[in-house]
Amino acid sequence: MYSWRAYLGLINPGSGPNMEQDFHRFLPRGVALSTTRVPFTYPSPEGLRNMVAHLEDACEIFKRYKHDVVMFGCTSGSLIGGFDYDKQLIKIIEEITGDQGLTTSTAVLEALGELGVSRPAVITPYPDDTNEVERQFLEHHGFHVVNISGLGNDYVNQSITDIEPSHVYQQVKKLDKSGADCLFISCSGLNVLDIIELHIPVILFSAVFIMYVIMIVYRYVLNKTVFQMAELCQVLYLASAMLGASYSGRTDNHVIFPLVYDKLNALGQKIFRIISDFLVFALCAAMWVPSLKSTIWMARKKTEVLDISFAWIYSVFMIFITLSGIYYLVNFIRELRTPVGEKHTSRDITPEDEERPE
Repeated sequence: MYSWRAYLGLINPGSGPNMEQDFHRFLPRGVALSTTRVPFTYPSPEGLRNMVAHLEDACEIFKRYKHDVVMFGCTSGSLIGGFDYDKQLIKIIEEITGDQGLTTSTAVLEALGELGVSRPAVITPYPDDTNEVERQFLEHHGFHVVNISGLGNDYVNQSITDIEPSHVYQQVKKLDKSGADCLFISCSGLNVLDIIELHIPVILFSAVFIMYVIMIVYRYVLNKTVFQMAELCQVLYLASAMLGASYSGRTDNHVIFPLVYDKLNALGQKIFRIISDFLVFALCAAMWVPSLKSTIWMARKKTEVLDISFAWIYSVFMIFITLSGIYYLVNFIRELRTPVGEKHTSRDITPEDEERPE
């Protein structure tokens, strides 16, 4: 039984798989997810109402199994009909499925309230008329929207799931957030989790670069040395390198040399992947005990200036090789079970986790 903790149902707009993939990435063991889609074309008020018209049919699909929660995963679609529209949709879900219902806009209100914020700046992939409805919805529930903006005219007619995270990031930077106490990126179909995961090491590395520039100015212009900043640079550089390596490994964006791999047939490529996954796992496993011993031993020492235990610094590498080893071991096992010729993708859920319990 894969749902020994909870069994969730997700009704997703038929525009792409981003929300499903995000759920699978973060669901803990013992929580299962089943999904279905509703037809979706365009996030205009009319297009959203047409999508919601299929909600009852989607709920009928979930009547066969008992769920802990059935969710309608569309932010704009669950608020487009008025101030209490999310509650109306929850009532429909609960009456048809017999399970507890939830909508994304309901979760947004609860999340903003839990954070204790009241002045959000909002960015969306919606046209202006839908943005205005969302503004009114949020302000009716006690939030003062300091600014709300779409992603630009070039993206109005593009599928939401095809919008690159880098473009969302650039538009967020351009958004006037003056007076805001939080940023709300609206739309569960946007791929924004990678922005957070990627830009943490980017921010750390940028901080390292800025501090190096400051140290150069202090040393060659002011004839002074900032020892605290030099030590902090070393720590942040190590953290940014390990986090960046973890991200590039998971997304397969690391440097590769496919000259031999691309010339192999499907069976040869499969064998190549199996061997490479096993070798990386074996390397991580071989380094684990020596690295642990080294980390424990270094706990006796502290940095000269900041007085930080070296165990904390070395633990970053321990975390890196542990998670990398697990990742490549899972890849190795999945490759062994994947038929030759079938494209293998690394995900944080096994195929069995997607099965519905009887």
